[in-house]
Amino acid sequence: MPFAAAGITATLLLVTTGDSNICIPSPLYLIAIPVILVTGIVFSLKSIARIEMMGDKDYAYSGLVLNLLFLIFYLAYLIVSFYTSTGPQG
Repeated sequence: MPFAAAGITATLLLVTTGDSNICIPSPLYLIAIPVILVTGIVFSLKSIARIEMMGDKDYAYSGLVLNLLFLIFYLAYLIVSFYTSTGPQG
């Protein structure tokens, strides 16, 4: 799930015009990315109960860590873009 979110983000970056003055992200970015990342977190948390049965600790925990890390990056981007678009001009 985190790599799907990263792939969508990379695709959106490639198709944009590259104008650095545009701080408004696309609706796809605002809707799809958090849904994918939160879904990944939920799936990762559900898989923790099955770690003993499957015996693969690294896979379950790395998915959770990546989803949380990418969600933190996503929220940081939204905060920074909101601040730069509405912050003091000068």
